[in-house]
Amino acid sequence: MNFQEFYIVHKGTNTTIVFSYFCSLLQVKETEEELNQQIKDILSLINESPTEAYNRELAIHDYLISNVNYEDCNTSNHMKYSAVGALLNGKAVCAGFAMAFKLLCDAAGLSCIILRGKAKNSASAENHLWNIVKLNGKCYHIDVTWDSSFAIEEALNRACFNLTDQDIARDHTWDRELLPKCFSLEDNYFVRSGLFFTNSKALKRHFISGLKKGERTFSVKINHKFEDEVHINRIFQEAVDSLFIRGSLGYSYRYNYDSNRKVVHVSFQLAFDNYKQQERKRWKTN
Repeated sequence: MNFQEFYIVHKGTNTTIVFSYFCSLLQVKETEEELNQQIKDILSLINESPTEAYNRELAIHDYLISNVNYEDCNTSNHMKYSAVGALLNGKAVCAGFAMAFKLLCDAAGLSCIILRGKAKNSASAENHLWNIVKLNGKCYHIDVTWDSSFAIEEALNRACFNLTDQDIARDHTWDRELLPKCFSLEDNYFVRSGLFFTNSKALKRHFISGLKKGERTFSVKINHKFEDEVHINRIFQEAVDSLFIRGSLGYSYRYNYDSNRKVVHVSFQLAFDNYKQQERKRWKTN
């Protein structure tokens, strides 16, 4: 349980540190019991705790980004800095996300630590907490806070799921000497899911295949050869044009490129999709 403040008393050769807490001992005990029960309930929800460690980790990640909202640091809610805020109140800052992720990993039998460093979002670098997990003897960075902060229409954001040191160092800094080295991409979400592409032709084939199946959202990771965002946009446009003759069917798409993660998110929509949605709404109201 987070403490509100502390002060130090020096008397002769003795030093006493006195903590002031937000809650009484009774409230702490009650909250701890409630938190432990919530952890059990969450683990029972996430596909009955899949046997493979990777799947358990992914389920925990997806639960948190789907059920916890980022709470602005300027608010007075002190619980946002703890797992209590994340798991019981559904609101947290990075500290609450990282602590909640570790508690759930511990309960699910996954090796996980919390690390403190700095993260650069836009212009300035700020203090930040995230996690490192260990799967099959290899370590990975995972930043649940950042995945929850960026919303993707009709899809879960997994751009910061199991990253290497090189990947996350583009906007995160930490004590590299003290903490484990993360060098493997084996259990990165996009690599494991077959969504990591190293050439234009393979990426275009993926888009075409998905569009033919009726898929409307795409999230893929690409290698350094696709540095030019215009190039990636052109690949998707060519995939669309190969299936839909311009003017015969109206369409639109929203596009986001995370240059640090090298992750592309595309949301595609045909004009006919909008028509069907409007018709469903009209039938519901009549």
